[in-house]
Amino acid sequence: MEYLKTTHDVYKEAAITPDVGLCCTTTPLWKLPGLIIPIRMQEMNYGCGSTVHPRDLSGNPKVLYVGVGGGMELLQFAYFSREKGGVVGVDVVDEMLEASKDNFKLAENENNWFKSDFVTLKKGDALNLPVPDNSIDVAAQNCLFNIFKMTELKQALKEMYRVLKTNGRLVMSDPICDQPMNETLRNDDRLRALCLSGSIPLKEYIKMLTDVGFGTIEIRAKRPYRILDPLNYRY
Repeated sequence: MEYLKTTHDVYKEAAITPDVGLCCTTTPLWKLPGLIIPIRMQEMNYGCGSTVHPRDLSGNPKVLYVGVGGGMELLQFAYFSREKGGVVGVDVVDEMLEASKDNFKLAENENNWFKSDFVTLKKGDALNLPVPDNSIDVAAQNCLFNIFKMTELKQALKEMYRVLKTNGRLVMSDPICDQPMNETLRNDDRLRALCLSGSIPLKEYIKMLTDVGFGTIEIRAKRPYRILDPLNYRY
């Protein structure tokens, strides 16, 4: 699929040369005692919002994060688990996996509590996760599934459902759109790779989640990316 090849190439380049603000928006960093996020990790934060929340991470859960970026959210998850292999990161781009590995060495130098083996990095595809069934407590993705077209999105959600334990939790942060998007934008592979033109309405996304089998769904936060008419936007 050509659009997935474009996405791969965009993030291969972004792994080799950090591209600040490449994705749709930036997010304020978590301020946690004793957590120092290396500058290079911050520059490679290609996501929107955050999937890390302390209330998801009590009881030392096994965490899966799909689409590693520069490793920032993996480091934040590891802050709560602090055990070997407690966090698993999966990515299809070799260069991004290597960049994350290098960034974890920086993080190890800057955080006396962190060890690189707290995070296990695996080469793999969100459509066919290299993770056993029913083995994950918390699965997360940030601004990755928004790239997929409908068939692939459904498969990616099925894979997350497959790897989660009973009562496991899926945490996602993705752009959505309130109005239909024209086909020119929908078919722009680079805009899709940048997590913009793949946006779908929230109701449609929720239906896809429930169709796969997910139960209770909580919307924790919404914020505008771009307001064309501020007078018509309701907070």
